[in-house]
Amino acid sequence: MAEREMETSAAVPVLLFLPVLQSHCSTGPRRNAKNTGPWYNTTMDYKVWKKVDIDRIGTNRHVVLGLSGGPDSVFLLHMLLEMAEERHLTLHPVHVNHQIRPGDAEADQRFVEHLCEERGLPLRTVVFDCEAAAQEQGISSEEAGRRMRYRAFREEARRLEEAGADPEQIEIVTAHHADDQTETILFRILRGTGTDGLVGIEPERRTPEGYRLIRPLLGIWKTEILDWLDAQKIPYCTDETNSRPVYTRNRIRLELIPYLEQFNPRVKEAILRLGRAAAEDREMLEPMVEIGLDLHTAESSMNEICLDEDVRTVSPGMLRRLVGEALRRLGLEENVSSAHYEAVRHLAESEQPSGSVDLPEGYRVRREYGELVVCRPGKPQDSPLRMRKDWFPAEEFHRELEETLERGRYAIFDYDRMQEALGESFDRSLRIRTRRPGDYLTIRGGRKKIQDVFVDDKVPKETRDRIQMICIGREVLFIPQQKGIRRARYSARFPEMEQTEDVLAVWIRGDK
Repeated sequence: MAEREMETSAAVPVLLFLPVLQSHCSTGPRRNAKNTGPWYNTTMDYKVWKKVDIDRIGTNRHVVLGLSGGPDSVFLLHMLLEMAEERHLTLHPVHVNHQIRPGDAEADQRFVEHLCEERGLPLRTVVFDCEAAAQEQGISSEEAGRRMRYRAFREEARRLEEAGADPEQIEIVTAHHADDQTETILFRILRGTGTDGLVGIEPERRTPEGYRLIRPLLGIWKTEILDWLDAQKIPYCTDETNSRPVYTRNRIRLELIPYLEQFNPRVKEAILRLGRAAAEDREMLEPMVEIGLDLHTAESSMNEICLDEDVRTVSPGMLRRLVGEALRRLGLEENVSSAHYEAVRHLAESEQPSGSVDLPEGYRVRREYGELVVCRPGKPQDSPLRMRKDWFPAEEFHRELEETLERGRYAIFDYDRMQEALGESFDRSLRIRTRRPGDYLTIRGGRKKIQDVFVDDKVPKETRDRIQMICIGREVLFIPQQKGIRRARYSARFPEMEQTEDVLAVWIRGDK
């Protein structure tokens, strides 16, 4: 699959009220260059602005923006430009050229390049053959394009972090709007979604790397976006394929929704209400699911979550949610249908001691005697480490468990102090993984970057990306002994002390 990247302009903070681009690629009217007053002074501006979920976007942020050149992303760009000075935002647009529309795709790219150049914005452009990628992966071109876009956004966020930006101050923002939400919910209904799928596009979530992904325009309809751009004479590009029923989503928008509007002219609003109700129900159930998954997780690794035998006794609805949450933690958040969950239920209830269910994107659930193992795609590591964790009264741990564990393969921390600093449910955020930019270990007197820890401990360079650690967010709590690590490392932030009553114990099994 051919893919290449280009970058234009140096990263600079965004300024308000820069001259508006007069583009050769626009299909919309041009803005009057003399109109430099606050855009929110008109009644229409106010009505549009109050529908933007601006409170999700923080201050002093690096904002990675998906910028296709179409009306939605151009609208979002202007919203962010107006907020930039007050909120101290630095914008980092990313454009993906899918090479699906020869000539038009290149024109869109030139438009976006000119748009960013006029405003002094850095632009990263990714060019790749979407059709070839779809054939190679056995998926639709729509899905291939979506995957590449989000990959490009995450890679830009990672570049910013590697350049020194605080990962908690990096936000990825996309221009999905209310019509996109309606189409997504209908699309999932047609595929046989469960109730969680009715939630549709989430206004905010975390990427697998931990970056915040925000969709602030879900309360705005497409017609409102177009009306605002036209009234402001702001140019944008138009994708002619959107007006042809060549993809499933296009057919939903062009054929199914107009048909449903014959029965209810406000069917789109009704679908959004359904999505909000589903989101409220899921929010109510999430704490129970997280507790349930924690209780039923026998052990976990970077690539697997092993559910204990007792999970086979839970209700079908709870089993669905536990498996779904395990998949989410491993990185699969979409495209799991009711048929997939039904197959997992049959696997759990089967009298056969082994078997497996294939899921989207190469994920699997396999049966190992009584346990269900939820797996990431790809081959397991040569020496996977599996983590177990639990809390104990300190005296009980030292009396009954400690002597059964191997030195350098377990760690204990003051449970109450961790709970006070990290919240009541902190232990559900424990993960076993390899290093990421920004990781650190707390030592006496401060923090040390994991890179520096590895250098000090003479960990071979070719081994460092394979070292597995126990972490909460970017904070490393424990580096167990394993291949490449001769001496275990422990965080100094929550040590057991004389007054410690309860401890969190984390221990590892697997090949060294």
